[in-house]
Amino acid sequence: MQPSLESQSPTPMVSVILLTYNHEPYIANALRSILMQDFTEPAEVLVADDCSTDGTRAIIAGLLHESTFPIRVLDRPENLGLSRNLEDAMRQAQGKYISILEGDDSWCDRMKLRRTMEQLEANSNWVGCFHAVRVVDGSGKQTSKVLPESLPTRVVQLTDLLSSMRIPTYSCVTYRRGIVTSFPAWHYRVACGDWGLHLMHARHGPFGFLPEVMTNYRVHAAGMWSGMGEVWRLQQQLELLRSIDQEWAGEFSVEICRTRDQLLSEFQQNLTDLRRIERRYHLLQLDRIASGLRWLKGFWRRSSPPS
Repeated sequence: MQPSLESQSPTPMVSVILLTYNHEPYIANALRSILMQDFTEPAEVLVADDCSTDGTRAIIAGLLHESTFPIRVLDRPENLGLSRNLEDAMRQAQGKYISILEGDDSWCDRMKLRRTMEQLEANSNWVGCFHAVRVVDGSGKQTSKVLPESLPTRVVQLTDLLSSMRIPTYSCVTYRRGIVTSFPAWHYRVACGDWGLHLMHARHGPFGFLPEVMTNYRVHAAGMWSGMGEVWRLQQQLELLRSIDQEWAGEFSVEICRTRDQLLSEFQQNLTDLRRIERRYHLLQLDRIASGLRWLKGFWRRSSPPS
């Protein structure tokens, strides 16, 4: 698919990156939620379709005529993977700010781009601005769950993101372009790359937070973590923390070790709760989870540099 609607437009204030791979059931809703934005400043849309094998690309092509923004569909002759797809799109973005939407999510507020951009314009020390999200199920039905569950203060620092605070998804953030221009090798390995990208940004300054819900964040039933999935998820988080601790030469080792211990403690508590269920209902086989936890503890000890 060739880039479409390109013209000699003024330099965009915001570049919107639509990240997608095999999102056929959701991509029309995602793209239309971008096109509905009440935003009068120059903007561009970069569609980063990572060589989808379903009908995603055809749906995108059929919607290009609806856009009042210039749209570039980035050429992907082969699948790059999420991190490389995003990294390339960020390099090609021309706006002062970058706002990302994943293809199975959608924006639910027409003022999302304007509000986040205005906050960044007013707070030049912020590296980005994010807002609350509403969790929706696979069919798009809204749940009562809003993330973050504990709404943070107006400004979120690196130390907050290294503790219990998490920015829920790429889809709720507008970043100041140029702060992170390339990804380290570990970013291609871990599955929690959004946390990593937010940490890399926050090393250069704070994020601003808006409490309004402006994104529908889709949680797929197929993506729910099973017992073994929890072990894998914890492994990914520990690998990210280990890698970033090495990259930053131990500058935040105290905070990173505290977060590591918190993650392990939470997992152990979940395991204890599951064992209670097992004893009562005899439904679950948890030996493999306990083995996974022992492996993760050993993994951290083996991979941590000597103190």
